[in-house]
Amino acid sequence: MLLKTVYPSALGQDVPFIDCVDDALEAGFSGFHFNPVLDFNICKEDMLSLIQKKHIVPMGMELPIEFREGEDRFLDDLNKAEKILEYASFIGIKRAVTWIVPSSDSLTYKENFKQHVTRLRRILDVLNKYSIRLGLEFQGPKSLRKGKAHWFVHTLDGALSLISAIDRDNCGLLLDSWHWQLAGEEYFDFGSFDNAYQVVCVHVNDAPLNIAEDELKDLERSLPGSTGRLDIKSFIKGLEDIGYSGPVIAEPFDLSLSRLSPLEAFRLVSASIDKVL
Repeated sequence: MLLKTVYPSALGQDVPFIDCVDDALEAGFSGFHFNPVLDFNICKEDMLSLIQKKHIVPMGMELPIEFREGEDRFLDDLNKAEKILEYASFIGIKRAVTWIVPSSDSLTYKENFKQHVTRLRRILDVLNKYSIRLGLEFQGPKSLRKGKAHWFVHTLDGALSLISAIDRDNCGLLLDSWHWQLAGEEYFDFGSFDNAYQVVCVHVNDAPLNIAEDELKDLERSLPGSTGRLDIKSFIKGLEDIGYSGPVIAEPFDLSLSRLSPLEAFRLVSASIDKVL
């Protein structure tokens, strides 16, 4: 079963969970994706009580560790993360997600691959202490690699190779319908998966019309099913065929949503997810 989950920050709604949980439920969401910056500022016992009272499932969170920048930032975030991860585990969060930058001006593919393996192993070992899985998102648009000195992981095969090299049981993929299609993946590519456990989380969205594929920009998308440019039906069918039963989150990066109230935005997005499911 695919679980319709809301992540307010992806909808231009930077609203803490405690202030919008009722809006999420009224709009038809049964799962909630948390923002570490906004949502972990109240007592963890009070947060768990609220979750239980409202009967909404804590489906996941953004990884609170920046591993793509300098070593000092990485180590500082790694040291600070345990407090957040302990809180997340206490309230029932079992998933964290992050993305892979598909290019670099300073690191060659081999250097970047080695750094990702080394740092992500350390992160995953910490996450494992709290029974949290990590979903890595590959990014497909050519615009994210244009003009860069070195390309990096940006396809399903590349991401699966990275995960294999990391060699940690709690590491899987965040699959995004936008990145899936722009990376050239198709329905039959779901045959690359051994089981549904390899997929930690799913994002759905659509692509604007009248823009050449090579010029599509990552932060300019559309609501799921709104344009029909992405083959979301095949994407969803592939997920169902491998037995995926986790969160499905809309990530349209549509600026118009930020001008709506949380309830208005949630209702619109909830209906768009229903359309593709």
